Amino acid sequence: MKQRILIIILLLFAVSNILAQSEARYIKSETEGFPLMISSVQVLDSSREPIKDLKEDNFSITLDGESAESLKVSSYEESGQGVQIMLCVDSSGSMSGAPINAFKKAVMPFVDKLRTVDRLAISSFGDDYQLLTDFSNEKNLLKRTLENIRPRSNYTALYYGAYKALQHLIANDEHAGKILILVSDGKDENPASSYEENDVITLAKENGIPVFAIGYSRVQEIFLQSLERMAEKTGGDFFHASKTEDFDDYFEKVNRQIMNIYLLSYTIYGVKGDGDSHNLGIRISTDYDTVHQLTESVTLPIVDQVMKSEKDDASLWWIIAAIAAILVIIVVIVIISKKKKAKRKAEEAKRLREFEAEKERELAAERRKAEELQEKLKQKEEEAKKGEIKEESSPMPKLSAEDRERTMVIGGQKPKAMPGGSDSLRMELMFGSQRGKIYTIGKEGATIGRKEDNSIVLSDQTVSSYHAKISYIDGVFIIEDLGSTNGMYINGNRVQIHRIEDNCTFKFGEAEGDFELR
Repeated sequence: MKQRILIIILLLFAVSNILAQSEARYIKSETEGFPLMISSVQVLDSSREPIKDLKEDNFSITLDGESAESLKVSSYEESGQGVQIMLCVDSSGSMSGAPINAFKKAVMPFVDKLRTVDRLAISSFGDDYQLLTDFSNEKNLLKRTLENIRPRSNYTALYYGAYKALQHLIANDEHAGKILILVSDGKDENPASSYEENDVITLAKENGIPVFAIGYSRVQEIFLQSLERMAEKTGGDFFHASKTEDFDDYFEKVNRQIMNIYLLSYTIYGVKGDGDSHNLGIRISTDYDTVHQLTESVTLPIVDQVMKSEKDDASLWWIIAAIAAILVIIVVIVIISKKKKAKRKAEEAKRLREFEAEKERELAAERRKAEELQEKLKQKEEEAKKGEIKEESSPMPKLSAEDRERTMVIGGQKPKAMPGGSDSLRMELMFGSQRGKIYTIGKEGATIGRKEDNSIVLSDQTVSSYHAKISYIDGVFIIEDLGSTNGMYINGNRVQIHRIEDNCTFKFGEAEGDFELR
């Protein structure tokens, strides 16, 4: 009995140790406003979920042994501060199929969760780096960009792509947190690349940009270790997607980690700003009496030594002036940010208006063509009712009598009509480079296309080599699209196969006209 109790106690102790495990990661410190400083850290539990609701009592900060004062603790989610996120995705052939489709499905909810103050840019890398869309909060634009990503490259320029993505983040001068999310199989295959893993890590750490990496590999998972090192050494996190379904959970976890990064704002007195490196210590205590001690080196700007003294009124006024200056700077930054935001929205609205105007012009041109074709058909019907055969008048350029009356009979002499049906078909071109030409098609059918071996050759470049085929089956004429580039339209509708009826219209590329059953 005593042995069982001892085993239970040991198990409970082991479970409590597992639950007590947590991890703290240093991200960056902003020293521009020294003696006011802001440090960013990430605190995760054993399942790598962010530990929330830590307060000022959970943190203790020193700089060269001097304790920080006026400590304030918040997170991106609590403070409402915006985040600039660069999503950089591997578009090499190794991501084709299920991986890229799973990535697209998982990232859409991530886009939906962007706050109004957040901005997302999208880039890809394969043989080279490509910026797909700049920082934006326009979610429909971001989703369309993601949908259009296609694996297109033979090589994976991982380090080059990550380095260029970081440079674009750094060049963005908006005052906000900066994050890099990297999605790849982790294998750098670019033979011409001059960048290495350490180049990416160094650039990210110098600018306080954490890397969140999601790695997927169907063959060589050992290369994912490079993604893991880049994430851990920059204060981010790494996720190994062993199957495509993992992308959903990991993008949700990345969002939770980013939103719960702690922002520690504090003031340091008694340390001189001399442009040199100083030792920063951050002590973090969590539940279960777990304590983390982070030690980093930070460089202070050159300012006069600041000493706290309640009797020194001059020092007090200097601090007040410094705070006022910081407030002015913040106001200026907010104003500039709003102006840039308004300008960006105006540019996006202008591009949208231009796109809609262009589409409207294209639709108007199509409507005019349809109206002209309808008018010609109406004239032909009126002439048929009167029983007269006249030379048609139209806004088209006049053709010679010889060209106008030129008729090609496909398949020899016209066969006798079957009872109750038509056994020949008249095809007249009304628009395009060969307008005015007339072809007669018999039961043998015909092929239509740009190649010389077609029954009916249309030399227009918008017509495919083998565009369409006309067959005579069970007393009716059937037309079928042969996989053309620009499609086949009957009576204004794009179709794959269609039964030809009297006076129906056709469109192959820029070539348009009508059919008449005989």
